Amino acid sequence: MDSMMIEANIRLLSRTELIYACMAKVCIYLEKNHKGLLSDNLKAYADPNDFNRTFYHQRSENLEEKIQKLLDDADELVAACGTVMAEVTEYELLIRCLSEQTVMDGGKRRLRTKEDGMMNSAMLQNPSDPEATCRNKAGKIHRGYVANLKESLGKNGSVITNYQYEQNVHSDSQFLQDIIAETEPSAETVTMITDGGYGGGNNVELARQKNAVLIVISAGRE
Repeated sequence: MDSMMIEANIRLLSRTELIYACMAKVCIYLEKNHKGLLSDNLKAYADPNDFNRTFYHQRSENLEEKIQKLLDDADELVAACGTVMAEVTEYELLIRCLSEQTVMDGGKRRLRTKEDGMMNSAMLQNPSDPEATCRNKAGKIHRGYVANLKESLGKNGSVITNYQYEQNVHSDSQFLQDIIAETEPSAETVTMITDGGYGGGNNVELARQKNAVLIVISAGRE
């Protein structure tokens, strides 16, 4: 049994770039479907060239002012949407992004900090792929998904007998638990061999209940 990271085909965004991208998608939708709702200030977000102008071509001496304007514009945009966008995906992603990345403090929106809590790997990474998650594995940051492969070995060789695809916050240990849960107890004792990542929790006992022996091979050991 082994897992592999599947990288999502998305652009790596900073927190402010992420908020901007979500706002831009809403503004583009409104300009196309509800003309007249956007102020001149917000119409700039519907311009495909404005992203680069905002983040790469303009030099702001006061970064805090730049961030605050973005957050103020986000509140203006939410107010402009009213009930028109209530069930529109672009709007739902904007609201999700603002709830995850920002907090209201004294009537003013600001970026969320670690002290505020609720910072986790399941947060939105890019509105182009809202299901993609973030995970640090073996010292490397991955954004996307994870696939798990189960290989069965018999007298006639080996064959892949199970494939599972999840958000990459799904752990190897959880993959093993999923497989054990859907496995019927075997009349004969079977052996399950995995690497150390699958050995968490009470997986050895769960395997035993299905008449299976779990052997976990840790890296660096013979």
